[in-house]
Amino acid sequence: MEIVIRHPFDCVKSFLKHVIEQMGVRVHLAFEQKDEHLVVLLSGPEVARVIGKHGQTLNALQLLAQGVLNRYTDRPLRVVIDAEGYRKRREETLVRLAKNMAKKAIQTRKDISLEPMSAWERKVIHTALSDDDRIQTFSAGTEPHRHVVISLKR
Repeated sequence: MEIVIRHPFDCVKSFLKHVIEQMGVRVHLAFEQKDEHLVVLLSGPEVARVIGKHGQTLNALQLLAQGVLNRYTDRPLRVVIDAEGYRKRREETLVRLAKNMAKKAIQTRKDISLEPMSAWERKVIHTALSDDDRIQTFSAGTEPHRHVVISLKR
């Protein structure tokens, strides 16, 4: 009897199909394998239900899928799940927020604390403001309340 070893990405695909089915949402899943990444693109009439508020459901689904992948490989493989360009739109929104809050911090000369965010969202904020020599950013708090603080450089 021959044992067939499936690619770890196959386990993630099966997992995601099952979870989406159990959620009872009409969403199409498309999979793109790019080197060490599995990109999952979601689309369909009910995709907003998979995104959730501020992408929380989408982030949770990605975290679970990454956990499944980690169980089946010791290589540094990664899962990225996006829904009809949501991640790009969210990134653009966060960059605008970062710039606006940096201006406010400069004008008021007070620290600005943003709402709690995921690690990816905090990274977007830090990166968006990294070239501004007037301000500094740092993360504060503990999960799930970890947030970015924008302050003047002292």
